[in-house]
Amino acid sequence: MHIQESLIQTLQLLIASSHPLDSGLFPRLLMMMSSLRELSLEYRRMFTSIRDRPDAGDNLQSEVLEILGLM
Repeated sequence: MHIQESLIQTLQLLIASSHPLDSGLFPRLLMMMSSLRELSLEYRRMFTSIRDRPDAGDNLQSEVLEILGLM
């Protein structure tokens, strides 16, 4: 079994035991996680393009990119 499958099963069991009356919580959570992953990728692409611009020498911009681990 892959690590991701194991984590998903563990999360499903945890949610089922801590929120037994909300059977739709686990699917909603998985959908949110997928959306967050896509959003994260979009922002990473955006900041990467900012980093690669020739005028990326601005101090604030450089600090933000450094914090995000993109520099």
